[in-house]
Amino acid sequence: MKCTRSWAAMLSLSCALCAATPLAAQQSARHTEEGCDTFSWNLAREFAALKTPAILLAASADKKVNPVRLAEGQHAAVTLVPQHSVSFAVPPGRQRKSENPTAGLLFFRSGQGGRYRISLSSRHWIDVLDGNQTIESRAHEGRSGCGLLHKVVEFELPAHRDLVLQLSGDGAATADVVVTAVAKE
Repeated sequence: MKCTRSWAAMLSLSCALCAATPLAAQQSARHTEEGCDTFSWNLAREFAALKTPAILLAASADKKVNPVRLAEGQHAAVTLVPQHSVSFAVPPGRQRKSENPTAGLLFFRSGQGGRYRISLSSRHWIDVLDGNQTIESRAHEGRSGCGLLHKVVEFELPAHRDLVLQLSGDGAATADVVVTAVAKE
């Protein structure tokens, strides 16, 4: 009886390891800098953050329910929801690009006022809101050949404000996100 239980436990563990191996290999292959050397901005902080283990978050579909908070400089792997189920504070700044778009709301607090970057692994449209006011982006870069990072958008943000980050329009079910303050030169 004891031998049978040990055998069953070992078999169960082996199955779990086998099932996890393809996902681990996929994550490892996805989080490389191959093809990422063509960005013109210095993205060392963003790449460093994206190489750290991600916290797993589920994006909110309504800003009043389960406000998911991001921390500056922290890598978050965010699960998104069907776009039709999201109650946007302000309509997205761009129409959907995907037939079955996903979306989500995330929240963060700015520190000192100044330039911030929102880095994203997917093609989702990025809106940053201060209350019900959209903050216009000041610049962006994107690369389709970089497996670690698809786009980076810069915003001039006010100091010490609770802000909403709206993602919309792409069909990816998840997105890696990092918010970073741009170092003053």
